[in-house]
This record gives sequence, structure tokens and C-alpha cells, in this order.
Amino acid sequence: ENVFNWELGKESLKKRLGCTNNFQINGVYYKNWIFKNITFGDSNNPYHTSKNVYKGIIPINNNYNVDEVNVFIKKIPIDKWLNQYEKMELYNGEYILKGENYVMEAIVSAFLSDYHPGISPYFYKLLYEPVDYNENENENRSHENISHENKSHENILHENILHENKSHENISHENILHENILHENKSHENISHENRSHENKSHENKSHENNIPNLKVFNDILKEQNKLKRVSNIVMVFEFFGEDLDCYINKMCIKGYSTLGRKGKKKIMLSCLKLINRLHKIGLCHLDISLENILMKDNY
Repeated sequence: ENVFNWELGKESLKKRLGCTNNFQINGVYYKNWIFKNITFGDSNNPYHTSKNVYKGIIPINNNYNVDEVNVFIKKIPIDKWLNQYEKMELYNGEYILKGENYVMEAIVSAFLSDYHPGISPYFYKLLYEPVDYNENENENRSHENISHENKSHENILHENILHENKSHENISHENILHENILHENKSHENISHENRSHENKSHENKSHENNIPNLKVFNDILKEQNKLKRVSNIVMVFEFFGEDLDCYINKMCIKGYSTLGRKGKKKIMLSCLKLINRLHKIGLCHLDISLENILMKDNY
């Protein structure tokens, strides 16, 4: 049985890296999904803080002959992710953080989806949202000597990286971010950029944006976006797993059950215990079940 460790978890996560521009499920791209904010508990209760989580509704696509699909989405500010990842990587995944550990959540979810499906909701993808360039256009244009008419907003970040690192005249602007970062991590074969036409580049641009080989490259992309000082996120996309225990209890009350009842509670507790035991076996939590560690009362 595969036991969790930091490196194995990162290997699982690196297969799930991408960009929201190109991610789709059942032929429906991310930008065409419907997002509904998920609230937790009573908004007037100070103990219930709002979270940047959503129910993603993927409309029916008749071309794929599939029904509507729901996913669970969590958005995380780039700066929080980078700060947490730096500490987690430094201590080989053993750094304790106050509050939510987004990095460990993503890495463990990817690991469980690969090696122990069924313990947690399936983890589809870890994506980055490109910065909205509309408000950064004037600032970025001052660093460039190329006419504005030939640029799309999505190209601006990539052109800035070109200006800082090397001078090419005809490199595909959408490729620049990925090519420069990849160049820092491994040597490339000599590729002639000058003689490519824009028609031949479009397919290559998409493949580079989809092909993020590891977490270092992914984080370098995030760092470049973070320099623009605009609010942008990374996005975790999970299987939509139904309802939490609080919602379940409320639903039972609506049906006329004032409490779950002794039998219902025991069933839930036993299921939780079995789940924790599975997590213990694969190294994700500690559960020392032994005869001397199980304490009993007379009215157990």
C-alpha cells in the first residue's frame, strides 16, 4: 500500500497543473461554467467566516451526450499559496501552519486521488487564473517598444518577461512566460523562433500553456503574475461530493427528525473511525488503536 510522503505527493500534483484558459470538462471550458458561492452556516455568526469556495455548474454539452456536472471550486490568492509553498518545501512538507494549509490540501488530495480513490473527493486540477490585463495595460506598455495594435491583453505579461530576460523579435508572445521559466530549469534544444508565422505558433502556444512540467515552473509563473500587484488566484477543482454533516443534520430536521438518533450517530461515528484508520495506514494521521488505548465507560 502506497504511504504518503512529500515527494510522492508532489509527483501526483504536477500531473494536475494548468491554466483556467484551457481547462475544460466534457467539452465545456472553465470560462463558460456557472459559479455559485457556497456559504457556511449562519452569516451573522462570527465563528462562520466566508470562504472563497464555489459550486461550479458545468452546463449540458449535447456533443458529449452528458448531463450537467457539478464541481467544487476553491480559489486561493497567489501570494498565500507562494508563501505557504516556500515554507512547506523548505521543511519537506513538515511545516505547521496556522489556519488552512492550501498547499498540503492540494498535494494530499492529488495523492489520494491517484493512490487511494474514495477517501476524499476526486481532485481534477490545480489551475492559475491569468491576471486581468485591462488595468495593467498602460503600466506594462511603457516597458515595450512594440505597437499596441499587435498585442492582446494576454500577451503583456509574457512580453515583459521577454524584455527582462532576452531580446527576441518574433517569438510568440503567449509562449514567452513558459519558455523563459523552462529555460531556467533545463536546457532547451535550439529552436529557431525568427521564421515562425503566427499561424504556426497558435497551436504551440496552447501546448506550452497546458504543459507545465512541475511545481517550480508553476510557482515561477505565479511569481511573475504577482509582480503586477493585481488580485489573482489559483483554483482547485474537485469532484462535488454532496453535503457536509451540518447540512445533513439540517435536512433530517426538516424531514421531522429532531435528532439523528442513537443508531444514526453510531453509524456516522463508525464510518469516521474507519476513514481515520485508512488515513493512518497510509501515513496521513496518527491513530493508535489498541486494547489499552480504548477507554470505556459503564454506559458506553
